[in-house]
Amino acid sequence: MAIDDRDRSTSVLPGSNVRKTELGLSREHVYFNGGNQLRVTPARLLWYVTVDKSNALRQLAARSRLIESVLLSPDEAHRRFGHLGVLSLREISQSARKDGLVNVIRFADTELLEPPYARSELRPLFDLHDVKGTIQSTREVSPAMFNDVIISRFGDQK
Repeated sequence: MAIDDRDRSTSVLPGSNVRKTELGLSREHVYFNGGNQLRVTPARLLWYVTVDKSNALRQLAARSRLIESVLLSPDEAHRRFGHLGVLSLREISQSARKDGLVNVIRFADTELLEPPYARSELRPLFDLHDVKGTIQSTREVSPAMFNDVIISRFGDQK
């Protein structure tokens, strides 16, 4: 997944290095992956970025609001949600799970974390909130962890 914070009007969307100017201006996007369906909606998302166009980043870079998560065939995913994403039908098919389904994560209102969380900052935060496993994965975290991330980057928004 890549988010380019240098040019916000045409952000690179998760899952692609292709720019679509009209998508960069949109509030709503989709991310296609081969993971499990997110069971709780609405929810809040934190985006971990591994690379941008030129180098490895490995940082927690943005937050979004989850609208829905559905499992569909690649054809149906592309037909229903292709206009909100950057992947071709072929790329969506390649990201499908072993059972042939793709998880479509529809999200909106993405904001960059300023500054992003470096990978070295995340492990202590994960340990504090008893989050196990690798950093780069789809997982549920506690509201307290999410709030710690947001308050540290945006301040207390009460």
